[in-house]
This record gives sequence, C-alpha cells and structure tokens, in this order.
Amino acid sequence: MSYSVKDQVVVRVNGVHRVGTITQISRLKRGIIYSVVLENGKLVENCSVNKELSPNHIIKGLTKTLKNASGQEEVSSTEEEGAE
Repeated sequence: MSYSVKDQVVVRVNGVHRVGTITQISRLKRGIIYSVVLENGKLVENCSVNKELSPNHIIKGLTKTLKNASGQEEVSSTEEEGAE
C-alpha cells in the first residue's frame, strides 16, 4: 500500500503509536520512505511500511481504520447540514 502527501497515518515510534501527516515521499530500490510530522510537531524522517527499511514504521491496519473513521465523521457532518 502506498500513501500520498497529506495522508494521515499511524506510525510506531519507539514502541508507541502516533498519528501524523505525510510531508515527503522518497523512493528507494527496496521500497518507499516517508517523512511524517506527528501531532505533537515532531518530524520523523524515516518511516516505511516495511519494517526492515526503518526503525519507525507505518501501521497499515490502524491507518486504514483511522481513514475509515474520519470518512464516516465527514459523511455524518454533511448529513446534518442537509437536514437543517
């Protein structure tokens, strides 16, 4: 799975899951490396879906759940606006 700039992802940093936004994408022979700005403002430069490429990796399952949850919230807010 590949992500694009401004996508929200869940990153495992030092054993803790953090939410962040992708700011930069770099392609390597072995895979893709992302730069992510976390919610607390810290920049994590080496994030990858592949655990072997970097110590900080993107959690695919939690990221997918986050996207689905945020998508449902957007739908419910537009339904409320149309009801008024």
